[in-house]
Amino acid sequence: MTKLNPPWAEELLRNWAEDGWREAQIDLGLPKVCPSFRGLTEISDEVDVGGYSPAEVKAIAAAVDHIKLTSPDHYRALSRHFRPWTRGQMQHETGDDLRLQEAVQMIADYVDKTLG
Repeated sequence: MTKLNPPWAEELLRNWAEDGWREAQIDLGLPKVCPSFRGLTEISDEVDVGGYSPAEVKAIAAAVDHIKLTSPDHYRALSRHFRPWTRGQMQHETGDDLRLQEAVQMIADYVDKTLG
């Protein structure tokens, strides 16, 4: 697996992708909680992101949205890597490995600037 830098950006992007996967499952009609366990556990819409602040989580989402608007090729590489279920809609292109590295750095720079 490709090692991306900075590691904190990669970790937050993985959480962003997991959140997207949960949304995709709900869009397909899958329940958020197993019906057998409904009522037995407290349901929380908060995402556990391993010690990152809500501001950092929001900044990552904003950074991804920014890249999607300003650099579609970088967004495609990012989405294909972190959200594999989108690969059928986005073709691989030569140079995507480099675009992925650049996209993660662009995300990190955006977050640093936003939270700076």
